[in-house]
Amino acid sequence: MNTIISIKDFRQSLAAVADAVMNKKEIYTVMRRSRPAFVVKPFEEDEENMDEPGWKTAIDFTSGGKKRGISAEKLYKAMKKFEKKYG
Repeated sequence: MNTIISIKDFRQSLAAVADAVMNKKEIYTVMRRSRPAFVVKPFEEDEENMDEPGWKTAIDFTSGGKKRGISAEKLYKAMKKFEKKYG
């Protein structure tokens, strides 16, 4: 269910809105000056929805094993390669 709420009402009832979004899976469209400002919706935890549309993972730092981090040179090369590929 999509509920439209003013930004003033959103500020005043933030806890209640958060509960409704988390527990009842409701969606809120927050209006500012009679225009949609943003949408509050439940967080989806599956892998496909982790990246926002239009964003791509450039470098994944989570798979480092026992070795932590990478050198600045390796990071720079990876950034240049990404820039050439995606502009």
